[in-house]
Amino acid sequence: MAEAQPPFSDAAGCRAWLAHRTLSNPQQCHAPLSAQLRSLPGAAIAPMAKLEILELLRDPVAQAQLALARECRGAPIPLDPNSAEADEKYERALLMPEDATRKIPASIFRMPGWHRPGRVLALHGDKERWIKLQALLEQGSNYERAMYAG
Repeated sequence: MAEAQPPFSDAAGCRAWLAHRTLSNPQQCHAPLSAQLRSLPGAAIAPMAKLEILELLRDPVAQAQLALARECRGAPIPLDPNSAEADEKYERALLMPEDATRKIPASIFRMPGWHRPGRVLALHGDKERWIKLQALLEQGSNYERAMYAG
């Protein structure tokens, strides 16, 4: 199957294409801008023209992403954790409850590099709950284990 080609082949065509976009609305412009960026590497366009096109797309893409990020900041992700799409949006973790008899605190296991003391995580299972990471208890080659509260 052939890759999708952008609707323009040079900077002038890209400029005209951008003129017909509603760049003031990030929800309307982000998807078409992203689609053009994805189609550009495989497009039959001269390398210099690709660079010119990328320069023209740089500011509109940055503005759309910044506007979308402002809207999403602090908002929960409206996604069913049991859906197929959840694997792309959620990170899996293993929660270990506190074991008071052995003096083992409640802890969470995750991939390396994710731990920051004070970080707040939303847990989605039967019901949503929030935890706050505390001290890193253990670090392995493919996991980190941290205490949490909440």
